[in-house]
Amino acid sequence: MEILGELDLEKVFKLTTEERLMRYFIKSYENLIKVIFPACCIASNKYIQQCFTILDLKLLTSKLLESKVFLISFILNLFRQ
Repeated sequence: MEILGELDLEKVFKLTTEERLMRYFIKSYENLIKVIFPACCIASNKYIQQCFTILDLKLLTSKLLESKVFLISFILNLFRQ
């Protein structure tokens, strides 16, 4: 579950760069494919190849949305590549 309404992009980019953030999401996705999906397949005795994420937008205001649209689209585009 992703709680995007509480994300402060200014603080995020003070701590990291766009490149490091991209590497983090790539590494997370690789872990999903190489570790989590195989473990789920073994546990359920079925082939698992999909997952979903719940996005909690409760605290997301239109002002915050403008600054967060970049990050959201960045993350979504990253997984489409």
